[in-house]
Amino acid sequence: MNTASIATNLSRIMLFLAFAAGIYTMDTGTASAQEVQLCAREGGVCRIPYPTEVIYGNGRRVTSRFINQPEVRCSNSVFGDPARGAGKACSYVVRDEGRNRGGYRGRDDYGRNDYGRGRHDYGNGGYGRGRDRGQWQQCAREGQYCDFSGRKRVRYGTTDRYVEREFRNGVRCDNRAFGDPDRGTAKGCYVLN
Repeated sequence: MNTASIATNLSRIMLFLAFAAGIYTMDTGTASAQEVQLCAREGGVCRIPYPTEVIYGNGRRVTSRFINQPEVRCSNSVFGDPARGAGKACSYVVRDEGRNRGGYRGRDDYGRNDYGRGRHDYGNGGYGRGRDRGQWQQCAREGQYCDFSGRKRVRYGTTDRYVEREFRNGVRCDNRAFGDPDRGTAKGCYVLN
């Protein structure tokens, strides 16, 4: 082999690796945390815009099923037990109508979110449970812009019902961005600091 053929082969290998890395980056960049919505704790009922994929587990160990009905029981009997002995929850993948005309945002088939019903206190610093209790700050009222830097968890809704997602560098505090977790009531956005 001469130097020219080695250089040609190296160039081809580098081109292939660059192409593969580009495909991998595009593929892994399509799903993100802000596109998953928590809908029920274990034992609850997950009301979903259907058809959709529902994810069940504890965050580390999960399973999923494609559901073609407006609700599904969030339980081991439906999904199996991906994390024995651990508390689990159900979430579903949210599709954005702007990118996918078959998406869910803006449709009228949202169910009420029974996750966290009646256990939270918005706006007094006591909002939330466990390790993040007291760290939520109101950033906007419905219709306003919740402005922040970097990636943050944002909750949108009322005292009893909310949707939680992750965003970068702010988000419009409205039903279009989050869906409507509590129809007919004034809502707000809260950011986890």
